[in-house]
This record gives sequence, structure tokens and C-alpha cells, in this order.
Amino acid sequence: MRTSALSRLGARRCAALLLLLAVGLGLIAGCAEEIAEDTTRYEIDLSDSPARGASRPSVVLVEFIDIQCPYCATALRRSTDLLERYPDDLQLVFKHFPVPAIHTRAMPAAIAVECARAQGRFWEMLDRLVASEASLSEDALVEHAEALDLDMAAFHVCQASQPPLDRILRDQAQGVALHVQATPTSFLNGRRIVGLPSTQRLIELIEQEMARQPEQASDDR
Repeated sequence: MRTSALSRLGARRCAALLLLLAVGLGLIAGCAEEIAEDTTRYEIDLSDSPARGASRPSVVLVEFIDIQCPYCATALRRSTDLLERYPDDLQLVFKHFPVPAIHTRAMPAAIAVECARAQGRFWEMLDRLVASEASLSEDALVEHAEALDLDMAAFHVCQASQPPLDRILRDQAQGVALHVQATPTSFLNGRRIVGLPSTQRLIELIEQEMARQPEQASDDR
């Protein structure tokens, strides 16, 4: 048991050191204030990633998120509103990208939502954590879990286990491979968007993608 605990601690320290090095080299910049769009379409592995919205979407919005980043919280709330606007066309996919060297509660928050996911309550926990002025302290994470009526014994065991950390690190590694350097970074049908564009700009981009679908289907025949 002690060896396992030390291994988990070593993995977490390694992840934190790698991210600290990336920040120091300017490869990861924390929360993004400036907006940038990329016309390149990137291939993204969506397997094992939480998703909500349309079951057969014409537009997929993938968001790499640091839960403690205030711009990320705003991005997630906006995306949820857009799901209501485009219920049959838009799907939101979540990817972890905590930067603990900048946001010290980002990794515990990410682990908490993964442990809620293990009990089928990922989105409910995430929505609570990105609510305006939500606290991410350890006591607050426990209170959120209790409010969702989670099995608290299982929740605490999960928090100390390796699988949630492994999933978070996989998302981070994928983000680095996709040149994610700041959060939020989103991919709209593979097109990268850095920062927090206006709601109106997101609507424009979504509708451009929706209009593109008949053309794409014709090209595929």
C-alpha cells in the first residue's frame, strides 16, 4: 500500500514539474485573454471523453479546460447555453488541461469531477465547480460531492487512486500534441480557437459549420 501511495505521489509530482517547466519555457501560458483562430483542422481523439448535446452532431466543440481558470468557467457556461440553442446539431466534448503551476486547485478539481464521473455525475459536478464564485477548496469539493448525493467513501477512495489522474494526464498530453498553450482552447470541428470569443462569434462559427455540412457530404460522395 505504501509503495502504491508513493508511486501516485511521484506521478503527480512529475506531472506538476512537467507543467511548471512548460510554463517556464512559455509553452503554457495559463488563462488566455487574447483570441486567436486557426483554419487548420486537427484530428482529435474523442474516445473516453465526456460529451453532451446532440447524439449525431454536425458540429463538435472540444474544449480543453483548466477548471480554476475564470475564462474557462465562462467558456463552459456559454457552451452549455449554446447546446440549448442548437440541441440537434451541437455536441460539447470536455478535455482536461489543468495547469497546477498557476492554478493550485485545478488538479484537485479535475480529480473531483473524474471521481464524480465514476458515479455517473460528471457534468453535474463540473457545472457546480464552474458556477460563479464556486470555491475549489478541499472542503468545498466534499460539499459539492455530498450535495450530489455521491457515495462519499467511494469518492474519497477515488481521489487517492491512479485512474482519474491517468485520464487527466492523457488529456493534457493530447492537448500538448495539439499545440494547446493556454486555456480555454477549443476545437470547433477540428478548428482551433484560443481564448474566449464572444457568444456572437461562436454562433457565427457554428452556423458556418452547419452550412458546410451539405457541401462536405457532396464532396464525400
